[in-house]
Parts: sequence; C-alpha cells; structure tokens
Amino acid sequence: MFSKKFSIFIIGLYYIPQLIPSRKVSNTNGHDCVAKDFGQDSTVCVCNASYCDTIPLIEKLNSSMYVKITTNKDGLRFHKEIGIVEVIENKASYSDIVINVNASVEYQAIHGYGGAFTDATGINLASLDGKVAEQIMKSYFGIEGIGFSLCRVPIAATDFSTRPYTYLENEDPELTSFSLQEEDYQYKIPYILQALNLTNNNLKLISSPWIAPLWMKTIASYAGSGTIKEEYHPTATWAKYLLKFLEEYEKQGIDYWGITTGNEPSLALYPDAIQSTPTVAWTSADMQKFIKDHLGPTIENSSYSTINLIALDDQRGYLPDLNEILNDSAVNNYIDGIGIHWYQDWYESANLLDEVHNRYPNKFLLGTEACSGSTVIDLIFNTRVLLGSWQRAEDQAKDIIEDMNHWVTGWISWNMVLNTDGGPSYTSNFVDAHIIANITANEFYKQPAFYTHGHFSKLVPPNSKRIQMILQANNNESDVVSTAFKKPDGGIVITVLNSSDKTLDINIIDEDLRIIETVTPNSLSTILYWKD
Repeated sequence: MFSKKFSIFIIGLYYIPQLIPSRKVSNTNGHDCVAKDFGQDSTVCVCNASYCDTIPLIEKLNSSMYVKITTNKDGLRFHKEIGIVEVIENKASYSDIVINVNASVEYQAIHGYGGAFTDATGINLASLDGKVAEQIMKSYFGIEGIGFSLCRVPIAATDFSTRPYTYLENEDPELTSFSLQEEDYQYKIPYILQALNLTNNNLKLISSPWIAPLWMKTIASYAGSGTIKEEYHPTATWAKYLLKFLEEYEKQGIDYWGITTGNEPSLALYPDAIQSTPTVAWTSADMQKFIKDHLGPTIENSSYSTINLIALDDQRGYLPDLNEILNDSAVNNYIDGIGIHWYQDWYESANLLDEVHNRYPNKFLLGTEACSGSTVIDLIFNTRVLLGSWQRAEDQAKDIIEDMNHWVTGWISWNMVLNTDGGPSYTSNFVDAHIIANITANEFYKQPAFYTHGHFSKLVPPNSKRIQMILQANNNESDVVSTAFKKPDGGIVITVLNSSDKTLDINIIDEDLRIIETVTPNSLSTILYWKD
C-alpha cells in the first residue's frame, strides 16, 4: 500500500527469568492480587479456578471527595485511596507537577479500549478448565473486570492461528462455497458471544482481514507481496468476500461496528523470503481504486451501510500516504476512520496524528493493534514473553496517553490470551499479552500491562471526552506525562504516568478546586472526582 521504505526497529532488554515464591499484595479493592515474581522488574497476579483478583466499579463520590487509583512497579494493582478536595483562592503551587484542568474545552469522544479475539486467544481459553477460562473472560469483560468495550476480530487466519486458512480455498468467484471454519465455531464465536453477554451487548467489534484465498492472489503465498488479481476487480470479488464474512457472523448473532481495509499492507514491503505473516499488498493508488470502485459501493449498497469503514490499519509512519488515498472525494466519503498500530511509535512523531486530524477532522483515529515482545532483540534473546515486566506496561501506558493527547479515540491491544511461549503461532511469531495462560498448571497470569490498560478501559468509558489539561513540570521533572477526560456521568479523570524512580508531589487545579496528591515511583495513577 505504501511507497515508503520499510525499516526494522529494535527495542528491548535481555532478561533472565527466575522463579521466586508468590506473595499476596494487599489493596483496598475487591479480591486482592496474589502476586508472583518471575525475576522481572515487577510481578504478575495469579488466577485459577477458585480465586482471581477483582476490580469493583468506582461509585460516584460527592464533590468534596476524590479517589486515587494506583498501579505501580512495586506491586500495587488498582489500589484505591480516598481524599478531600480543597476549595482555594490562591492557585500558587510549589509541587513537582502542576496540572491545570479546563473541562469546558473538549476534544475527541472516546470509542473504547480492548483487545483481539484471535485464534490463539480462543485456543488458550479452550485449553484451560472452563472455570479458569471464565475467570479470564470476567477479568476482561465482567463488571469487576477492566471493562473492555472495543475489540478486534480477524477475518479468517492470522499469524496467531495454527494454520493458514480462508473461507474459500477452492476457486469460486461467485462465493457459493464460502464457509466459516472450525476456528470460528470453536475459538472465536463462543467467546465473542460470552463477552457480549458479560457486557450486556455494550461491546463494539471491528473486523480486519489478514489473509486472502491463494486463487485470488498474484503470488501463490498467503504472505509476501501478492495482491488481489486484476481479473477479480471488475466483479468486486474480494469486497464481496469481506461482506460475506459480516453476513455469516450476523447469522451467529454477532454484528460489527467497524471493518478495516486490511491489516498492515506494509508487510508486503518486506522481502517475500523473510515475511511470513499473511497479508494482502496494496499500493496507495490501488487501495484508492479498491475503496472507490469495490469496497465502498459494496458496503454502501448492502444492509451494512452504517458500518464504520476504517482505512490504513498500519503504522503511524504511513499516515502521510493517506493523502493519496483520500484525495478522491468519493473515497473520502466512504471512509469513517483511520486505524493505527503502535510498533513504530517510538520514532514516528505523534505530530503526524495532529496533521491527519487537522486535514480530515471528520475521520476518527483509532489504535487498532499493539503488543510487546515483537522486536528483533526479543527474537534473539527469547524475551517474547516477560512475566512481570513493568517496563512493557509503562511503555504501553505512555503510548496510550500520547495517542489520546493527539486525537486518538481508542486503543486495542493484540492477543488477549497467549501461552507461556507467546503463542500459538503457525509462523512462530511469538509475542507478549496482557494475560499469559499456564496450561499445565491450569492457571493464568495477569501482566502489569493488564492493569495499566485497565486504567483507561475501566476508568474512561465510551463516550467520555478528552478535555484540556496543561501539565507543568517543575524541578526538571520530565518523566511525567498525563491526560484528562470527562466521563458521561460528569466525572473528571486525570491519568498520570510517573516514569521516574522518585515519589512526586502533584497539584491538580480545576477552577477553584485543588487536589494535592503524591504519585509513587514508576506508577500509573488515576485521580477521579465529580464537581456536582
């Protein structure tokens, strides 16, 4: 899809896990975390059939009080403390961090936060005892979980399947033999339906294609640089294939809020000999034509005309290429949003997000995929899964905050559940996840990133709006980032990431109200209050 040269990015540290006995970390909410140290810089929380930590809803407080929720490197997980809001006249402050809040200035509305229903997620859930799998589902979607509200579903196989498969293996341009596969019926549909039930159907779903039938592609490989054959363009065969997926899932009681134009077409920039992830390649010009002549009209003229069509679904660095796609008014009218992945955010400026928003203010920006453990260093040193890594949790929290501060409306992690190897993956593309299942022990581990993600998915519900927040760091405290939201019920949410190894004083000022607090070293803190 893109003319830009690809680059291989390297981030990571070499860790040697050591198993250390478990301990119980006390907090003030729900069931406590049973912590276990695997020799990383923090700990995991262990769950099994009979016990799992929980996170109750935060009840609305009167305007004289606030609540601070803390997750940190030292082992606190959603630790709750209640404080008193001050009424002030003199706004002078000598705190390390001053945050001035103006809730009357609103920015983007939030669509939600969540993860992906991959085959690997379903396979690991099905490999555990039913009660253990239920604990995982409740942890993500239950009322005492972290409140996932926006999830992604692959169309057929990904690299996190046990085999490459499509819904139409034999050449059939009329799609008469289109058929969902056993992976859909065993590993996706049952868990999606369970999540819908746990959320009272308050779960938005986005579908994304990775893989196309070989008979449709210009090369006989699921991966590599192949695209859709020209002969299938006049009949819009690929677009109708994607529509057929929506139809078949609707028959199973599952509707989709969005569909993307295709996962990471930039993968086709890698040499075919080394690229193993299934993909369909597109140049920007071809993608423009595909949306204009095939995908857009096919969806528009179907019963799914209100579904959100999401372009890009790739790295932030490719956002400039959207100009070539969206400069056609017909294409622009078909596209509702723009999906971005996080894997190159460490060197691609967030200003690109501002530029896209300013150019296309009626298109929402959405983080559609993120995970840790995918770098070359992780491959070399086998650090795809790091049980208890705070650094990975902190990296993801920082990325979410940065995205939110630059017009992004939600953030979806990759696999929700992986095994201790970081799979299964038929391409051996093992990575990390928020929950790691130990199938042999019939238990699972909630990574620190599970909780830092939860600070957004649970505490910033859909239809919240980002609000103006100005952070002033005194004494050269540069390791703090923050963002702020107004919830639908009027609650003000201030999220503060302290990446330093020091306890810092913070002073939140909102008109004539002041909250004086501290944030612990290497922590993510959320302060929540209501003004009426």
